[in-house]
Amino acid sequence: MKNYKTDPFSDFSHDTIKYSHSFSEINNVVITGGTGRIGSVFVRILLSNNIKVLSLSRNKKKFNSFTKTLDINQKKNLFWEKIDLENFETISKLIKKKKIF
Repeated sequence: MKNYKTDPFSDFSHDTIKYSHSFSEINNVVITGGTGRIGSVFVRILLSNNIKVLSLSRNKKKFNSFTKTLDINQKKNLFWEKIDLENFETISKLIKKKKIF
């Protein structure tokens, strides 16, 4: 399996992840910080299990940079939305717009 270099300090290999839960019942996930050090690892795991991921952040440039490291099938299941998590109103609007929860 392909090794992903997520940052200069860590390596990620899908083969090293042990799952204690089946992803078979999960179709969609909303994740904050999906392009960060930890979040990007979770996003890769979810995408490799064919789960659609909505990544919430304030930085589209970082998201675009992250997507360049993904293969075409993973990109099809990854979506981005700008949001400021300190502002509850923007969270509420997103939930209504995307029909989350």
